[in-house]
Amino acid sequence: MNNVIDIIVNIPQANLLIFAGILLLFLAIGITFNNNKIIIRNINSKLALLIGSIFLIIGLMLQVLPNNFVTTNGKTTINLNGNWELLLTTSKNEKRKGEAIIKQKRGNIRLKIIGKIESTTKPPFISFSSLVAILKNSRLVFLYETSDRQMGIALGDIYSNNPKTFNVKYYDVSSTDTNKDPEGGIEFLRR
Repeated sequence: MNNVIDIIVNIPQANLLIFAGILLLFLAIGITFNNNKIIIRNINSKLALLIGSIFLIIGLMLQVLPNNFVTTNGKTTINLNGNWELLLTTSKNEKRKGEAIIKQKRGNIRLKIIGKIESTTKPPFISFSSLVAILKNSRLVFLYETSDRQMGIALGDIYSNNPKTFNVKYYDVSSTDTNKDPEGGIEFLRR
């Protein structure tokens, strides 16, 4: 049993996700293994299919993307930790205010961003949070999801180790863009 645990612990995370994805896909289409025989059952499991597909895609992406970009190790001298005021400019040049909290351990390149922005579709505010946020050199990249299930990516360059302000450009995923605002900019102002 310890050998199995050692093998699992030493498998790269991407390979483990690929393996789990393939296993869940087999379960979704109804293939099981019983006494070295393949038994096909009629299973209609959309959840297993969905989760398996997600695991498989993420695992493959982690294998394909360059290691120097997706690495979660590393140090930075940039400090974004704290409370921020936001000024969002939509693709139609409309201005909206908001606020955010960036959580960053000292020197860590991984961040968590949580905030809210004035909303015209679901007043008064729509909240958002980062699914992944990384500082790579002086570039901030984060994937976000809003409270109304819109998703996208935001990119910005940081020009100081302890900036008072910085800007990011956001791009919504077109299939989740319910407010017809596919891209825009956000200025972060330190409180």
